[in-house]
Amino acid sequence: MKRTIIALDTDHIKEYVFGTSALKEIRGASVILDELNRKEMFEVVKKNDPSAECIYANGGSGMFNVDSDKADICISEIRRLYRDKTITGSISGVRSPEHEDFSVDFDKTSKLLGARLRMAKDHGNPPLRLVTHSFFCICDSCGVEYAGHQGEENTLICPACMKKWKKNREIRDDIKAITSGKKTVSEKHKLWDRLLLDYNTRGRRRPEDFNKLGELSSPSGYIGLLYADGDSMGRRIESLKTVNAYEKFSKVVDDGIFHAALKAIQNHLEPKSDSPYFPFDILLLGGDDLVMATVADKAIEAAMTIIETFQYHTEREWGEPLTVSVGVVIAHAKFPFGTLLKMAEDLLKFAKKEGTRRSRDYSKRNGQGGLINFQVVSAGNSLRFTEDYNRIFVHKEKKQKLIRTLRPYDIQTMELLVKSIREMKSIPHNKIQALQDAVFLNYPDSVLQGLVIQNRLKKDQKRLLTDVLYSFSTSDNIFPFPWFEEGNAYHTPFLDIAELYDFIQ
Repeated sequence: MKRTIIALDTDHIKEYVFGTSALKEIRGASVILDELNRKEMFEVVKKNDPSAECIYANGGSGMFNVDSDKADICISEIRRLYRDKTITGSISGVRSPEHEDFSVDFDKTSKLLGARLRMAKDHGNPPLRLVTHSFFCICDSCGVEYAGHQGEENTLICPACMKKWKKNREIRDDIKAITSGKKTVSEKHKLWDRLLLDYNTRGRRRPEDFNKLGELSSPSGYIGLLYADGDSMGRRIESLKTVNAYEKFSKVVDDGIFHAALKAIQNHLEPKSDSPYFPFDILLLGGDDLVMATVADKAIEAAMTIIETFQYHTEREWGEPLTVSVGVVIAHAKFPFGTLLKMAEDLLKFAKKEGTRRSRDYSKRNGQGGLINFQVVSAGNSLRFTEDYNRIFVHKEKKQKLIRTLRPYDIQTMELLVKSIREMKSIPHNKIQALQDAVFLNYPDSVLQGLVIQNRLKKDQKRLLTDVLYSFSTSDNIFPFPWFEEGNAYHTPFLDIAELYDFIQ
């Protein structure tokens, strides 16, 4: 029997999931895609071809070994399913040439499918332009599609947003039934059923919106947004030679990001005894991607645990460690979510690019594994870390080059930063802020201001600042304060310390 491999990949996942800033609809969209991907996609394939085999189905994509005569109908039915379930979402699908045995040279088949998928996505059907009329009402939530349903609080929403809203209510009711003891976890393909197996959720529920999450934070009113993504996954996938290796790699990565999220929740995000809400929410999880909202004071520690757990899990299951990098944004809960997500993406891209550079130029500071890049949104900073790095954080004078941040951080250096912040809690907050201001001065003035600040502290506080500077330097040359010299440039950790100071407990 001739067989064919079909490969499918969801189009514009982030545009669909994060098409609105409403937490309820983001969660509903995420669950709709997760269930389509992990369960319903393969059900459609098996219905049309009982002999079909699933190679993988997670992270918004899937690959199946099917009867050649059934390949086109499987792709067509899955595309129809996605349109029916999402209204505005879609999925691209392609097939490989016929073959009797894909156990040989499967790497060539996978590369061909990847190229065909890219072509299919690039030449997909263009979106239809909406016809405008004064009697037509645009959705109050997404602001794109026509409204056709009554939403909450007298809003008018489109069919796509209504489906997201209904799915969120369905999952909310499931969680309530499980946490109250009225229902046991049975469907392990469901994200929250899997999470609730190993998390103390008795009587708790997901926060209703970002404001509720911000109320649980310290300081109150702030949230953290984490965006994690695997490092160099495309290069690793290209090295796979067999179907079994492809299947195993996909499972290891998908399980790894799930266990990483779960470990971060268990270690740092236990519900407070006086609160009915979880201090986090999962917005997107699958494949090597994770988007997660947390209370602000646990965001950095959660990110560290995600990186460490993913590396540990993949090394144990795959035989060598795989890594993820994480972008973390801390902002007020009322900050526009769309902008927050773009900032997290920007931080993540910078971290991944820097990780690639460091892998070619290894040093003691660089370490190994995934990197954490972070930013705290305040009135005085920009919203684009990548653009600002060379414009603001790297400052060149006549003979000096000042690098005002050590971001992004590897795990070891991040642990050192968190430890330093906790030790520096004994230093008055205004002195920490003064050090941050000093870092932005030109070289002579920053040195003068730094020494003035240091000399006004108590003896043990002066020694602490010196010890902190020594701990980040790979050499003994830490003069003049607040800089240390390394690699023909002056560096300082005090800007990063001041930025995270209020959000490390």
